[in-house]
Amino acid sequence: MAKRARECPPEAGGPTIGKRSRRDILSIRQSQDEIGVARCPLCQGVLIARMARAGPKFFCRCPPRKMAA
Repeated sequence: MAKRARECPPEAGGPTIGKRSRRDILSIRQSQDEIGVARCPLCQGVLIARMARAGPKFFCRCPPRKMAA
């Protein structure tokens, strides 16, 4: 059976990390989400990759542009 992290004694020379509050944990998770998600530079919406007729496109919340004739 593998030891769990809380059952292992802390290392003598290693850094110790104290308990974190719920607010800190949520802040860390939100930061990780922001780093891992591609966003549109104009509307800050999440970019969604979809396959269109001409190939892959990235869609967001920006209004669709009119095609030049």
